[in-house]
Formats: sequence, C-alpha cells, structure tokens
Amino acid sequence: MSRIGSCDFIPTTDSPRGFYVLSLQSTRQCEGICSTLLGWFAVELQSGRVFNWNVGQWELGAELSPER
Repeated sequence: MSRIGSCDFIPTTDSPRGFYVLSLQSTRQCEGICSTLLGWFAVELQSGRVFNWNVGQWELGAELSPER
C-alpha cells in the first residue's frame, strides 16, 4: 500500500454497470520520461471483487485473487 500514490476514477456513467473502474498510480520518482501507472482495475460494487480492466478493449479482464 505504501507504493500507491493516487488513483483516478472513471465516471460511473462511463463504467460498466455494477463496477467502478479506476487506475492506480505509484509514488515512483524518476528523472525523464517514466510512468507511475500500476494498472487499471474494475471493482464489482456488490461483492468488492477486483478484476483487471482492459482499457484498449474497454472490457473486464481476469479476476485478481487476494494474496494469501
């Protein structure tokens, strides 16, 4: 969690029904051009389950399993 710096949400009107879509950004510091993007994710409203989100295809990806 200490590596997550911020997140950006897609408006509910643009997200698939029953999901919040968001991107997570890291706290990474670098010189020059770099990305802080950790990934895009979709959170199911009813269950809280988290899935990868395919931005290019604008579709739900595989469910992420919690670390044990």
